[in-house]
Amino acid sequence: MFAPLRVSLFTDDAALTLLSNLSTRGRRPFGSQTLMSLRDLAGPHPLFLQVAGYHAFAALQEQAGGELSSAALAAVRSQTLADIEPHLRYAWSGLDAEARHTLAALPVLAAERPARVMERLTTAGMLRDGQYAGGALEVFIRRQQVEGLLQGGDFVLDMRRGRVAVRGQPVHLTPTEFAALRLFLERPGLLLTPQAIEAALWPNDIAPDPERARGVVKKLRAALGPAGNAIHNRRGQGYLLSVD
Repeated sequence: MFAPLRVSLFTDDAALTLLSNLSTRGRRPFGSQTLMSLRDLAGPHPLFLQVAGYHAFAALQEQAGGELSSAALAAVRSQTLADIEPHLRYAWSGLDAEARHTLAALPVLAAERPARVMERLTTAGMLRDGQYAGGALEVFIRRQQVEGLLQGGDFVLDMRRGRVAVRGQPVHLTPTEFAALRLFLERPGLLLTPQAIEAALWPNDIAPDPERARGVVKKLRAALGPAGNAIHNRRGQGYLLSVD
């Protein structure tokens, strides 16, 4: 009587057409910026596009024009993430440890991405052209605990390979800077004194030098670029990493 039919990811044009046509049929067509925001959030995933479009269309009824305000888009984003969370958790539960690590460590893998795992993730609709299939999926992945990885805010730290990605882009750190960032990511929101940082980075030194720790943190913040501002200096006390 029935047979399953797998619906693959849409193309970008098809995703935008879906949102545009349905909102136009409802006599409240989405503006171009709203369309792009919804596409970036849901990606080309058929179900996620429907969920995001549903919430966006409801929000559009409460304001004039076809462009959603930034506040309305933030609300749509939150509602969409909440609705698709069970679907993402189900998909995540079906992945083995290597697939989870590959998916989460994607920004730092570069040319070392395992071909078979990448193919499986693409077939599962989680990747397209080697990238995450939508912002909502990436937000979900960044919240997961993955063995061998530390994630927080803009940072993905791969302890297996000793590599770091900041805002999706690989960043070169010295071994000491890498160890310092790992220390902060293991203790987000916790104030670390220069003495504590010194003891953690150079545990075997007989004569600790807190100024050395301050120098490392300064270089680390510079190497991280604008994202380095997440490491806050509490004058006379120490440093802490603030992540979302």
